[in-house]
Amino acid sequence: MNALLTQAQPDEPLAERLAWAEDLLAWVQRDVPATRLRLLLQLLERQPQAHQCVARTLRSIVRDSEALDLFADTGLPQGAGFTSELLSRLASRLLPTPPETRDLADVVNRLFPRASTTDWLEQVEAELARQIIELFHHAETPEEGGWAALRTDLEDAMVQLADRICVVGSSREVRARLDQRAFRELPFQKLTPAVEALLARRDGGAPLTELAPEFNAVRGVADACDRAVDEVIGRLEKTGVSTALVYDIERLRAQVQRLESLLEAWSAPVLTAERKVAILAELVRQNHARRGVRELCRQNLHLLTRRIVERNAETGEHYVARNRREYADMLRRAAGGGVILGVTTFVKLLLAKLVLAEFFKGAFFGLNYAVSFVLVQLCGFSVATKQPATTAPALPGG
Repeated sequence: MNALLTQAQPDEPLAERLAWAEDLLAWVQRDVPATRLRLLLQLLERQPQAHQCVARTLRSIVRDSEALDLFADTGLPQGAGFTSELLSRLASRLLPTPPETRDLADVVNRLFPRASTTDWLEQVEAELARQIIELFHHAETPEEGGWAALRTDLEDAMVQLADRICVVGSSREVRARLDQRAFRELPFQKLTPAVEALLARRDGGAPLTELAPEFNAVRGVADACDRAVDEVIGRLEKTGVSTALVYDIERLRAQVQRLESLLEAWSAPVLTAERKVAILAELVRQNHARRGVRELCRQNLHLLTRRIVERNAETGEHYVARNRREYADMLRRAAGGGVILGVTTFVKLLLAKLVLAEFFKGAFFGLNYAVSFVLVQLCGFSVATKQPATTAPALPGG
């Protein structure tokens, strides 16, 4: 550890500073990370020169990195399809990370290589969190005033998210499933101007306490976007289900939620040290989820399963009886289907007695069942064996 502390050089190339920070965090995350972190802070208190060099080196890494993608992309569904996204994540597992990168998302991924890191980060005590934040500000000079450009990147991420929400939400597929309204009256079209007006007022020198009208305007538009997404989801069954559209809707909802989270962090007058560490833990978790193959498969399987359940819940409604009249109607349709299937079974037994080649026997069996199911559909009857599969998703909602 003493050797690592003496190697902290804020004037070295970024690649070497990242390698040093990677070794330092690797030492901290062994065994019991919280205990090792306390030991590190105690050693720094005893070595003023090393303390200053470590603090300056950590600040220089943040200064020379960009957090825009970390705020605007990390943990959010991407625009690529499942296959291309899967290949991209597999390639990132096999190919090494560039040694020098300005993307803070890549820096976080290098410094915290395992998703389990968030477990101890989320459990950091308030006093330890305060000491971590103080380490970054230790011996800070006026010349270093521009090292923490995170707030600027956060504002840029808010504008970028608003632009993306506007593009996806104003697409033809989404507009076709909304109430008819003028294009420029869509809430998605109003989001970017509202965010830019809020930031422009802040850049003009207005304190946060005087930005309530602009802040409430952005929140109101974001809520309207949420309601529009709910409206689109409610009309998917009537207007047609598209896998690409469902994926876009999930991405749209996630982007609106991320924008609201960034807006909340931006508007907070002061974030406590404990809250800052908690935000870091969440970004680390989401960063690993963004790169994980298992997480990608889980998200897409979740979307597919949800659409199947919702679809079956709709198609299973006519199998559910809520009163005597509906029960009598269902009994009549089930009896009709039973008669047709009974005849189908009798024909099957006759076909089984014929001496035919296996090909023709299978063809006649298939044709027999195909004709019977078509008759059941045309006559408005129902098949009892389909009832459990179609009514099960509908029962929890009822």
